[in-house]
This record gives sequence, C-alpha cells and structure tokens, in this order.
Amino acid sequence: MGRTLWVFLLVLAIGVTVVAVVVASTDDDDDPIGLGVLPAPALGSTEPGVLHDGRPVFVAHDLDGTISVLDATSTHLATDPMGWCATSRTIDDIFRGARWDAQGRYVSGPAPADLGSYEYVIDGRSQDIVVLMYIAPQERTSSPLDTTPTGVLNTAVTKPTPVLQ
Repeated sequence: MGRTLWVFLLVLAIGVTVVAVVVASTDDDDDPIGLGVLPAPALGSTEPGVLHDGRPVFVAHDLDGTISVLDATSTHLATDPMGWCATSRTIDDIFRGARWDAQGRYVSGPAPADLGSYEYVIDGRSQDIVVLMYIAPQERTSSPLDTTPTGVLNTAVTKPTPVLQ
C-alpha cells in the first residue's frame, strides 16, 4: 500500500505542476493583445519601435495629438534601412533617397507607395499603444518624376514652344 500512495502523490504533484504551467501561460496581463505594445512618444516626436514578431515600426506623435504607427520598411526595396530625420521631419530610405512624412505619405524619391500603417488602440491604464492590425499601403498613381522635391504634383509642365519660320 505504501507504493500506491507514492505513485498517487507523484501523479498529483505532476498534475498540479501541469495546471500551474497552463495557468501561468494563459495569464492575460503578461500576454498583451495584438501585434505589439509600444510606448507613446512625447508630443511632437517620432520614435522607432519593434513589434512582437520583430517588424520595425515608427511611432509618430504629432503636435496636434495625432499618433501614427508606420511600417519602417521601405516600399521601394524592403531591405533598405530607414531613419527618422528630425530636421526635415521625414522618414528617409537611407540608400535610395525616398522620403515619407510623419503620417507615412510619400514625399519624394523612387518609392512606389506610401508607407504601410497599423491600426491601434491606446491602453487606458498605461497609455501605451496596442498595435492591432497592419494596413497595406496603396500604390501611387503618379511617377516620382512627376513631382517636385517637396512632393507636390508639378502641374506646370513646360513643353518646348514650336518655332515659326
């Protein structure tokens, strides 16, 4: 009978351990919802961040209070490194020269589209940004050659004037 008691206690101990591991791995406070949780940058600043799966993002907090969570992958070549330029307030493709504003809109360069963005919610307790879903960028309809360096469409296209003889 002593051996049966030891086997029962061993099975009970293993069962309690398994239950404790399952409860610990499903605790909602330690496993945030969404693609990632990022701190909100200070008003008027843009900060780099990384989602749970390793995807790089930029989080921009405009002076008007608007927050944008943007894909930090170039729409020209996904392998190009990106950086925030505080002077021009643009996200720049360091190798190819493409630029986007703090909302991810195309400004200049060879990029074919705006930056992708993410839907998010603000955590009411911590004020952190909980990233929920990726929104793919839309292709631009004009060529980068049809824009001025500031990204405004060049509508004053100059054509050669025919010479009368």
